[in-house]
Amino acid sequence: MKLLSLRELQLFSLDILKDVHQFCVDNGIRYSLAYGTLLGAVRHQGFIPWDDDIDIVMPRPDYELFCLKYQSSKYRVSSPQYDNNCCIPFARVFDDKVTTVFTQVPWHRNTFGVWIDVFPLDGVELNQSFEEKFVTISSLLIQLKSLRYAIRKLSFKEPFLLNCKTILRKILTINGRRSNQIVRAIDNTIKSESFDNYVYFTQLVCPDDGLNDVHLTDLFSSIIDLPFEDSLFHAFSRYDEYLTKLFGNYMELPPENERVPKQTYVRFYWK
Repeated sequence: MKLLSLRELQLFSLDILKDVHQFCVDNGIRYSLAYGTLLGAVRHQGFIPWDDDIDIVMPRPDYELFCLKYQSSKYRVSSPQYDNNCCIPFARVFDDKVTTVFTQVPWHRNTFGVWIDVFPLDGVELNQSFEEKFVTISSLLIQLKSLRYAIRKLSFKEPFLLNCKTILRKILTINGRRSNQIVRAIDNTIKSESFDNYVYFTQLVCPDDGLNDVHLTDLFSSIIDLPFEDSLFHAFSRYDEYLTKLFGNYMELPPENERVPKQTYVRFYWK
């Protein structure tokens, strides 16, 4: 097997995004580029040069429909709602035909390759109920991280892993069942089907940004197409408002020592 270069990984991820975009356009599903992907579109008109993944977000009703209906001749979708093998609390669209991955933090009990992340957005009210929900979800995420850390400790370095697939698969099968129970509990705690009836939305399945990732729901009232690499993709027209809340002065480049890929725990290979 041959290791994918960073640029090969970016371009493969881009092809997945193109497939997802076309499905969403054909089926009236709302989405927006998000996080570093949206920042890349605005600041670089494509990938942040050192970025190694793609993130998009969808209002909960659109997300549920996408996870249920997405079909592709090339890629698959996995989400905790519809896939018992999924061990993360959000969806991924991934390749399982021409790429594969070795990772210290497995997210699925089957073989998989390059992916893009699809995060659900849920309506929230900024009150005590939201605070209680946030505490509950944080506790569940701690459990999930602890379990995945235990799996990671039982993972092996690549050369040894190649000879231990059966053992690792058994480990993932046992712990994966428990992981799926946790991610479904997270999903049931979070989801609010009436997204458009709320003033605010947030993304709680991976709440790294805390209250900085709470935004006005009407961000989705105006979506534009932004250039990203060689194509156009959907994005909030008020992207400045969104990015400023997450990143501050987002047009300023970070220090050189911070210009590194995020997914240092994975290695993608051509099959």
